[in-house]
Amino acid sequence: MFKKILSKNLRKPSFLFGNIIQNVFDANITVYEESEKYIDFNKIENAFEIGYGPGYGIRNYCSKYKLKIDGIDFSKAMYFQAKKRNLCFIKQDRVKLFYGDFENYTLNEKKYDIVYLFNIIYFIKDIDLFMTKILSMLNENGVILIFMDGADVLAKNNNIDKSVFIIYEVEKIISTLQKNGFKNIKKNESTVFKGSFFLIGIK
Repeated sequence: MFKKILSKNLRKPSFLFGNIIQNVFDANITVYEESEKYIDFNKIENAFEIGYGPGYGIRNYCSKYKLKIDGIDFSKAMYFQAKKRNLCFIKQDRVKLFYGDFENYTLNEKKYDIVYLFNIIYFIKDIDLFMTKILSMLNENGVILIFMDGADVLAKNNNIDKSVFIIYEVEKIISTLQKNGFKNIKKNESTVFKGSFFLIGIK
């Protein structure tokens, strides 16, 4: 029972479990930092994050680079934490946070240089529709950046409920990217988290 509750809160943290789950998200800051090896954020003007969690990644990038970041998360607990954590950037009109489910959310016509999502892909049921929506948000030659655990890593993780997490093979995500219009797909294994990967695609 607790495993299912924990897994559901990893997907959509509640106020009750928010602080517990935040400790899990804290490790994601390492992923944000490692992503800078693959993307030159100095060349990014407008970015969009799907599933910003407590907002550490937004703060990390905005503290180092001159870019603007919009993002969406469908956890109210994470929305308020991220808003508080990035209030100075929000006041500077560099950050806009949305609360809602990306798959069902109607966004504005704004185009982005990069759309990124870290440890989110496991919760997406219709990945074809998901990728198509991201493609429509990107400028020409815009980038999608995905970080995900490989199927072997997730399969061996006894702390997650497999009825909540969808275990995708990395190659399945790569083929879905290609099928839905992305090109020049690159796969880079994390040097920190063995069996986890950064996937990069170009519009």
